[in-house]
Amino acid sequence: MAITSYDFLYFELHGLSRVCRIMLDLSGVEWTDTYAKNWDEQRDSTPFLRLPVLKEFHDDGTTFSMAESHAICRYLAKQYGYLGNHPHESALIDMYYESWNEVSLKYHYVKYRLMKLVPTELVDKDKEYWRDNFLLPILSKHEEALAKNGTGFYVGDKMTLADIAAAVHLPVLNYQGVITKETHPNLVALSEKLNSADPFLSRKNNFMKN
Repeated sequence: MAITSYDFLYFELHGLSRVCRIMLDLSGVEWTDTYAKNWDEQRDSTPFLRLPVLKEFHDDGTTFSMAESHAICRYLAKQYGYLGNHPHESALIDMYYESWNEVSLKYHYVKYRLMKLVPTELVDKDKEYWRDNFLLPILSKHEEALAKNGTGFYVGDKMTLADIAAAVHLPVLNYQGVITKETHPNLVALSEKLNSADPFLSRKNNFMKN
């Protein structure tokens, strides 16, 4: 049984999809970027009433479907060699990947949810607290990990899911420009290296406002 193609169902924006779409680009397998147009009608047909959903097609006519963005990314990373060669490598890659997801989730909670509930000045204070007490301390640990490995990547000497997550999330989270070549040289070098080439560059230019 061989994989012939994928269909990736999500909205017409980056949101939870950008790492997944980059993983699909890197797979080298033909895939379709399908946008949910009638979500109220499509919702009940998804595994957990949410997107994204990945559908995998096989040469024997069978299909495999799954949901949850992080699970999809891990599945694709393992399938195409971006999750390490040893259980310990896989565990470390997953650890750094989840750290990026956690930092990003907290940022978007402050940015999008709280601003609808509290005055702007309070949101700004929450952003400052998030930056000083969460973002910078955590990313200092990421910087240490990259420096210790010494290859320009988190684990081993080639790009993995952890590096892909860093390249996707760092430009968004660094909206105040506090992560620089002087403060986090290895993180910035990794982000700039990956984001200067496809598929990162082409994906960045899609849905620029999202």
